[in-house]
Amino acid sequence: MALWPIISVGLGRPEGEYDGGEGEQMDLVAVVNWLRDQEDVNELVLAGFSFGSYIALQQAEALQADALCTVAPPVSMYDFTGLSPTMPWVLIQGGQDEVIDSHEVLQWAMSRESVPDIFWRAQASHFFSSSVGLVEKCRDGGLLSLCSDVFKSG
Repeated sequence: MALWPIISVGLGRPEGEYDGGEGEQMDLVAVVNWLRDQEDVNELVLAGFSFGSYIALQQAEALQADALCTVAPPVSMYDFTGLSPTMPWVLIQGGQDEVIDSHEVLQWAMSRESVPDIFWRAQASHFFSSSVGLVEKCRDGGLLSLCSDVFKSG
């Protein structure tokens, strides 16, 4: 399984104008299409943190993702109402999120037609600074292993 970091938002000085995520969605589609042209892609797992989870959710169905992992999706900042993925889905949320109302995220997730597998980190902030072990696992590629294990067992 290969890990391809796709979207890095908030690094350096942005160029251009904010378009509500349309440009990032086009970037995601372009990268996935390029990857499929270059490699024999057997499974596509999209994962995103915060704004990146919004982008992944927006394109998961169109890109025919096999699985999805969202971390701290900003449901109060963007229009998530029509987003209800049908593929296996893991949602990781911090209970002490200072950016997004964590209970609003939980309420939104539980109202989906296909409810995700939810990993609730009660003491974690939006950036999971109190969950160093989880962050290290994600950084070292363990998030894909976690997602893979969950999807295979479901």
